[in-house]
Amino acid sequence: MVRRESDMGQPQSQSQSAFIGQGSELRDLVRELPWHETSLGAIDEWPASLKTTVSIVMNSQQPMFLFWGPELIQIYNDAYRPSFGEGKHPAALGQPAKLFWQEVWDVIEPMFDAVRAGDSTVLHENQLIPVWRNGRVEDCYWTYTYNAVYDETGTVAGVLAIVTETTGSVVSERRQSILSWLSVKLRRCTSREAVFQLLQRTAALHPVDLPGILVTDHAETAAPSLTLTANELGLDVKLELTFILNPTVPFEGYRAFLSDITSRVGTVLLEAEAEQARALAVADRDQLLMNAPVGTAVLIGEDLVYELANPLYLEMIDRDDIVGKSFDEVFPELIDQPIRATFQDAFRSGNSYSDNELNVQIYRGGELRNCYYEFNLTPLRHHGGGIYGLMVVVIEITEQVLARKETELLNEELQVASRSKDEFLAMLGHELRNPLSPIVNGIQLIEQKHDELPAEYQMIKRQVNHLVRLVDDLLDISRITRGLVELRFEQVRLPEVVERAVEMSKDLFERKGHRLSLDVPEISLVCDPARIAQVLSNLLTNAARYTQAAGNVRLSAQVKAEEVHIAVEDSGIGISPKLLPLIFDLFVQGKRSTDRAEGGLGLGLALVKNLVSLHGGRVSGESEGEGKGSIFRVVLPLKPGMPDETTSATSHQIITKATLHGRILLVDDNRDAVDSLAELLSMKGFNVKAVYHPYEALDVFSQGDFDVAILDIGLPGMDGYELMARLRHMKPGTSCRFIALSGYGQDKDKARSLSSGFSHHVVKPVLTEDLLAILRLSH
Repeated sequence: MVRRESDMGQPQSQSQSAFIGQGSELRDLVRELPWHETSLGAIDEWPASLKTTVSIVMNSQQPMFLFWGPELIQIYNDAYRPSFGEGKHPAALGQPAKLFWQEVWDVIEPMFDAVRAGDSTVLHENQLIPVWRNGRVEDCYWTYTYNAVYDETGTVAGVLAIVTETTGSVVSERRQSILSWLSVKLRRCTSREAVFQLLQRTAALHPVDLPGILVTDHAETAAPSLTLTANELGLDVKLELTFILNPTVPFEGYRAFLSDITSRVGTVLLEAEAEQARALAVADRDQLLMNAPVGTAVLIGEDLVYELANPLYLEMIDRDDIVGKSFDEVFPELIDQPIRATFQDAFRSGNSYSDNELNVQIYRGGELRNCYYEFNLTPLRHHGGGIYGLMVVVIEITEQVLARKETELLNEELQVASRSKDEFLAMLGHELRNPLSPIVNGIQLIEQKHDELPAEYQMIKRQVNHLVRLVDDLLDISRITRGLVELRFEQVRLPEVVERAVEMSKDLFERKGHRLSLDVPEISLVCDPARIAQVLSNLLTNAARYTQAAGNVRLSAQVKAEEVHIAVEDSGIGISPKLLPLIFDLFVQGKRSTDRAEGGLGLGLALVKNLVSLHGGRVSGESEGEGKGSIFRVVLPLKPGMPDETTSATSHQIITKATLHGRILLVDDNRDAVDSLAELLSMKGFNVKAVYHPYEALDVFSQGDFDVAILDIGLPGMDGYELMARLRHMKPGTSCRFIALSGYGQDKDKARSLSSGFSHHVVKPVLTEDLLAILRLSH
């Protein structure tokens, strides 16, 4: 039958086609089709049996297909339409079945013949009937019945197919069965070879979904294929599988199915490699423990059965042949002692236990003795986290403990000496700060009074600043050991900072024979030169360490948009793409040892990032991959903003206002220090009265009004705390602000000053910029 497109526009009257229904494009197509050109004839000539059946089909929610007349002319409903896919609708409407279903006619024709011959209706479940759709022949599965439709004469005039496509569920169940079978078999595989053999067997057993699996890297095939890796599925294991694709199976869910296979295989390989690594680690551990210079043992299971005990351990407990025996069998005398409960609790809870002086009573030499041990107990865990045993490390310290008990008085004297040392350090710092104060003040006065300064002056200033920092470090050891950073901002030439960094790292460069090239223009910036030198030294050291002997390292700098860009480039071993995003994290070295056999990057780069961030800058690392060198870039502002309070309680501030006003009372018994500081403050516009004795201060304070009183704490005859209390008592409600001045700068000293009523505690030697910042707050 041939239908012309121009004939499609002959609508039937609503009364004649009411049985078709309303509300869908397909119903409109059925109504408008030129049926008079088909063997069915015009709609108004259709028999009641055909109209009734079409009405049932068109208004049903169940997918239905009606074949009518000798040519089996096709009519279908909206519910069936999705099963066509792309390409067959609406051409199928009104077509003879044999003409339209050529690809499966040999399958369905016998079914039509059987129904028209009067055979009983048969339910076909999940029947494979390939269908041409979406531009290809697809394997489709159907559950359907072919039902005879009789006309008014009692003759079979048509076949009604009630159809449900089950392709999705059939394929899903089939693939799930494959996955379940594969998972069971994979549990028995202990090597990569066994896994790959199983994959080939799986493909041979299930050729419909798995026509072939190639397990070699970068496999090539002319057939349609899909390559998947374990890495892209989030598994850190080497695995690349190339699946030959069956073009007749549904594409929906195909990739997910193949990804699932890859994931399961990758997981098994990962576990197998982890188990192999664990076995090697256990063997290495046991060898290490047996040769350890301390007593070691391994106990397994809840009964704590000895699996290993090295010679030193056996010697310490004065026993032989304990492997294979439980803790209670080896130490019956410890059953009622606390140490036994400690062992049991460590195994059950998974908590480690250590004791620097464990006292137990065990049999040695045939008698019960008090013995002392430095003792560590560590739970041993399976790969999955479960506890399977305990590792014991002991060092006998019986002789040392007994000796210590005999020398407790000497230890007390040592403690007294230690306290004296701390007091001496504090006193030493105080005594060093006092003469430093007038020196620092004098340097600042020279700068204020002279425009041109000789080179010798710059040398003296550098050495005095270095001495100030040494004194600060001497009195602030706890802050240094806790990692707190105190930035000292100053304007400095970048070449000087680079020279200092090169000097700090030159030994390693000389030892490895590297060539270092510098391209650093004459740039000045505001920074902490010691900390930036430390940053650059760390980068240079890293470059030297991870570059093979006689390599090349280059440090360059340039200014861009009020920032200095510094680059350290090397020809070294490079950084893997996986490790690159983590290089500035703390402790990344231990976690990434397999990525970088040279030892990783460790803590140094984390310190670099921290120091650069405190300067308001940023740092980054680049590498094209392993063996291709690295570039580290540091970007610093030429003039950073005011440092955060969290950077340091005494960080130097960049003063933008040069002149302030107000009356200041300055009290210190060190005449050089107080006179030089008074002159400095006077040059800044303050009205300063300097006195050298607390009683003189009381007299001066009573006769005038002061905005600020700066009091030395270590005054003769009356300390600064008492002097401040008397001054406040003398003028209750005074608006004067009191600032403590002291050579003592420990936390406890600052806390005492603040709790006594001082608004600030300034440590000698006083830097003018710091004091001006405080005076501005007071003002």
